[in-house]
Amino acid sequence: MGSIGLHVAKRLNVFGCIILYTSRNKTKPHVKFPFYPNVQQLAAKCEILII
Repeated sequence: MGSIGLHVAKRLNVFGCIILYTSRNKTKPHVKFPFYPNVQQLAAKCEILII
């Protein structure tokens, strides 16, 4: 999750959205949202997917 994604996620989280993410560069310690290792696993858990 890059800086733009993190800013969007923090704003959506305020509205009660559950935030999940994936990244090409593995998990990021500063991101406190659940990490999924690939897009397929992430998409299986989502109602809405923002790319």
